[in-house]
Amino acid sequence: MREAKTMKETKMKRQTTDRRKRWMAALAIVAAAAMVAGCTPKQAEQAAAETTAAAETTAAEETAAETTAADTAAEAAAETTAADAAAVEAGEKEAAEDGKTVVEIKTDDDEVILATEVAVMLGDTEVFLVPQGGFVDPEGILESIEAEVFMEKDGERVSLGVVESTSTAYPLAVKDGMLYTASHRTIQKTTVKDGALVVAEEATMKFDDKDNPIYSYVSAENGEAEDPDGAEFERMFTEYDEAEILDFALK
Repeated sequence: MREAKTMKETKMKRQTTDRRKRWMAALAIVAAAAMVAGCTPKQAEQAAAETTAAAETTAAEETAAETTAADTAAEAAAETTAADAAAVEAGEKEAAEDGKTVVEIKTDDDEVILATEVAVMLGDTEVFLVPQGGFVDPEGILESIEAEVFMEKDGERVSLGVVESTSTAYPLAVKDGMLYTASHRTIQKTTVKDGALVVAEEATMKFDDKDNPIYSYVSAENGEAEDPDGAEFERMFTEYDEAEILDFALK
């Protein structure tokens, strides 16, 4: 209460000072004009009072207009916040009713938002990816480069491990029963086989001491194979470009 009273007193003192300044300025201007026009000091003082009153009326009107505008903006912001909160609550409720996991994640901007799991087919197994972090792309998709993978077993959720890309340029994506993770020099395709995550294919690019690229390629089916010109490396990145980026947004 004391703090509020002090703020009010400070505001009143400021307003009094402003009125005094306007009065002195008006008086000086009108007095100077009176000297030129041959008015008496009393006439000059009266004119100054009228000028100050007009200035105060204008200032009051401007303050009222600013207050109204600020109130309108605050009301609009409150309505938007309430609408957003209602939308999130509705989405969270719907996700809960569907049996989906809803988690809080931190974005690259340190903003904490709600996200939900995404169900996909890896091989012939349905799995559920729960994001460990995320970021919203320009199209409004909540992307992630890291997620924990779960599957249903005997009526319970079982964790199969964590999948991760090492660059936000390559968010998690799926295509033809494969989950894609990547960095600028490595790409993997992961699936599920016999209840476990399996790296089906991996292609890597390194550089020798003369900065020449050296490519390597490994598949779970055939083991390591030669890739001298990087054809497998390029093929897998082409597939990634055609894959579906996972959206973990709470809808």
